Amino acid sequence: MTLTILLRQALLFGHVMFFAMALAAIVKEDLRLLLSSRFDALELSSTARAVKWLLLGLWVTGVPLVLMDVGTDIAVLLSKPKLVTKITVVTLLTLNGVLLHFVVFPMLINARRNPHVAATVASFFGAVSTVSWVYASFVGLARIVAPHFTLYDFMALYALSMTAGISFAILFVRDRLELMLDPHAAFDM
Repeated sequence: MTLTILLRQALLFGHVMFFAMALAAIVKEDLRLLLSSRFDALELSSTARAVKWLLLGLWVTGVPLVLMDVGTDIAVLLSKPKLVTKITVVTLLTLNGVLLHFVVFPMLINARRNPHVAATVASFFGAVSTVSWVYASFVGLARIVAPHFTLYDFMALYALSMTAGISFAILFVRDRLELMLDPHAAFDM
């Protein structure tokens, strides 16, 4: 066994652990928001900080894994639709995370001004986040379908998943979140 094999295994293990912890934190926060009768900015901030560091850990472990797999040859990378999809989804997830931290979370914390807008924006970007995390896990585990999927297939399924997730969030989550954010609203559980 070579040092490269051990390093690759250690990186993969770390990558999977970071991913599992991040996905668990995201799902826990989503469920807390859906099941709670009040918005807890401190809890959201705490989860956001943890996920930020876990996402950084994913990049730190993921980039070396990609480099070990394809090197710097773009043609080799482009010949692997599963890998291109994973990189695309994680990049979009990361950009969405930046928007959540710098735009959406401040809107939620100051939602008293316009709870409807804050709930709509948060529902949209929250759905993008949740769908992206879940889809990244699907792609990571897609060994059975990967040989049969093209990049178009992976991305079409991602787009379909995103459409379903955003629709669900706008139709079912937004109004509940708006009630949680509006201090004058009557909230019935």
